[in-house]
Amino acid sequence: MQIEKLIKDADIKPTSARKEMLRLLAGASKPLSCRDIEAQISMDKATFYRNIAIFGLKLSLSRVCVLYVKRR
Repeated sequence: MQIEKLIKDADIKPTSARKEMLRLLAGASKPLSCRDIEAQISMDKATFYRNIAIFGLKLSLSRVCVLYVKRR
């Protein structure tokens, strides 16, 4: 799968973070959790979840990410 073509065809701005995330997802042998992805890619949480949302809308990527919040 050509990541650059996939991004271009979906009319997504081709940032390095998005390319890195899609390469990781495309190369995975099993479904990845958000924690799995975050452990392998360095980016802030807002950017991470924004990209997951964009992929869900533009690429019809099935997504289920749970944000773990520390309870007081």
